[in-house]
Amino acid sequence: RQKFQSRHETPSRRASKRLQHVFEKKANKMLLRASQTLEHSTGLTLGSRRSGLHQESREDVVDEQEMENYLVCVMALQRLMQSERSLMVGIIPLQHHHQVFEIVIREAMDLVVQDGENIASRAKRCINRHDFAAVLVVFPILKHLLTMKPEFERTVEGCDFYVRSKFASILNTLHGTGSKALEEFVESVRSDPSTQLPKDGTVHELTSNVLVFLEQLLDYVDTIGGVLSQESLYSNTLTLVPNASKVDKNKVLLGIYIKKVLVQLSSTLFSKSDLYNDMCLRAVFRLNNTHYVLKALQRSGLLDLVRLSEPECEEMYHQMIQDHKTAYCQ
Repeated sequence: RQKFQSRHETPSRRASKRLQHVFEKKANKMLLRASQTLEHSTGLTLGSRRSGLHQESREDVVDEQEMENYLVCVMALQRLMQSERSLMVGIIPLQHHHQVFEIVIREAMDLVVQDGENIASRAKRCINRHDFAAVLVVFPILKHLLTMKPEFERTVEGCDFYVRSKFASILNTLHGTGSKALEEFVESVRSDPSTQLPKDGTVHELTSNVLVFLEQLLDYVDTIGGVLSQESLYSNTLTLVPNASKVDKNKVLLGIYIKKVLVQLSSTLFSKSDLYNDMCLRAVFRLNNTHYVLKALQRSGLLDLVRLSEPECEEMYHQMIQDHKTAYCQ
C-alpha cells in the first residue's frame, strides 16, 4: 500500500473512513463469533474461514492505521492535560493542583500505557514468528513519542513519580522491543532454514528480503541510532571508528548494524551455495547474489552509511565479484 493514502481527502472523510475501519473490524469479529456458535450448535459450516492460527497471527499485526490512531490518542491526551492545567488556575487552590491533576489524568495515562504495551507485546509475537515487516511499526511510534517527550515531561512536572514515570515506561518498552527486533533479524539471517536454491543460480529470496528490510530502516536513522547506542556491542564498536566524532553518531551506529547484517548474509549465502553439486553453478550463485547486494546498497543509499564504519566496503564487494568470476572461469 501507499504510505499516505488519499492525502487530498478532507479531514471529515478521513475520520469517517477511520470509523468505518473500526466498525468493520468489530463487525468481522462479531460475525466470526456468531458463525462459530452456530457451527458448534448445528454442525453447519458457513463458508470458508481462515484457520484460527492464521487469524491470531493477523491480529498481532499493527497496521499503519492503528499506529496513527495510537499516536493521535497520545497527542490528544497531551493537549487535554495542558487544558486541564489551565482550567485549574482560579478554580482549584494552588496547593491542591498536583493532587487534583493526578486524579484527573491517572486513568487516561494508564489507558495509553496499556495500549502501548499491547502494541509492543503484539510486535514481540511477530518477532518470534520472524515476521519482521510487521515490527517496523515500532520505530515510527518510538520516533514520534521521543519528539513529544520534553513537552510531556513539562506538563506532568511536579506530579507524583508514578505519574511522571508512565510516559518513560512506554518509551522503555518500545525501545526494548525495537532492540530485540533488530538483533533477532540478524539471528534469522544466520539460521535461515530454507534449503531450496534457485536452479539457475539466480538471486536467493533471502537476499532480496534482507535488502528490503534494511532499506526500510533509512526512514528512522535517529530513532534506531538511539536504540543501538544503548547496546554495549555497538557503543564499543563506535569508539573504534576513525573520525566518528565528526559525523552523525546515529548514522555511524546504523551503518555498523547494516554491516553486521551484510556479513551474516554473506556467510549464510556462502554456506547455502555448497548445496550445489555443480561448482560452476555454485560460483554463478555467489556472483549473482553479491552483485545484487552491491547494486541494492548503491541504489538505496545504504552504502553511504556502511562506508562510515567500513570505508572500503564497495571495493570489498567488487573484489568478491571478481573472485567469483575467476572461480567460474576456472
